[in-house]
Amino acid sequence: MQIAKLLTLLFYVVAVVAWQTSLFGDASPYIYYTALAFPAFHILEIPVAYKYLDRHPGGMAQSILLTVVFGVGHWLPLKKEADRALA
Repeated sequence: MQIAKLLTLLFYVVAVVAWQTSLFGDASPYIYYTALAFPAFHILEIPVAYKYLDRHPGGMAQSILLTVVFGVGHWLPLKKEADRALA
């Protein structure tokens, strides 16, 4: 999942570059609007993953923030850890 987090961060960096420059030409608005949609979709994941977010060592607020930024890349390992603990 670390690769997914790195790729997500890279995408956010590309989106900021697309927003601030014309490096990507006509694709720039699509890139940064897509980057704006990512956190919106990730917010929808919070109710689904809420019971696993408390397993994050940094606390619930930090875990929710990381879910908004990274989505399933953050909470899926927490879910797998919880499933292993139950098995």
